[in-house]
Amino acid sequence: LGDVYKRQMLDDAFKFYYIATKLKDMLRQGAVQWNVNKPRLESIAEHTYGCLILAIALSSELKLDINLEKTLEMLTIHELEEIKIGDVTPLDSVNKSDLKNEARAFVCEIVKGLKLKNSIVSLTDEFNNQTTKEARFAKAIDKLECVLEFKKYQDLGCIEITTSGA
Repeated sequence: LGDVYKRQMLDDAFKFYYIATKLKDMLRQGAVQWNVNKPRLESIAEHTYGCLILAIALSSELKLDINLEKTLEMLTIHELEEIKIGDVTPLDSVNKSDLKNEARAFVCEIVKGLKLKNSIVSLTDEFNNQTTKEARFAKAIDKLECVLEFKKYQDLGCIEITTSGA
């Protein structure tokens, strides 16, 4: 019985891994919508990596009173929802309330076999509801990383960002 149980746990872990790593193949839709002229656009997984590095750097330099480990976990898992609902941008006209419920149900489904399922769902909810300073920092990092990526696109001549009235 022990070996069967262990095999099931590994199966659940691998199943979660295969679902979660779909983010490596999903492009950031902001770059698509803005017609960034670059042979290869950033994936959601690459965005997540950028967020992790940015959070470590800013936490180090700003000496913030946050739980960095918790923040990094939150940044790692909060994009799981996008496997189901896609990378929603401000340019999309969607009912965010409906998407939020659909996304949460999806996260609950893909983590149901993991021992950490409650922690993962809780961190996702915390990020979405902005209930802690770690969640607010993670959300700021998520937004700032997008801005920095578009700045990089502009610096590389892949996109021209202008302000109206300037």
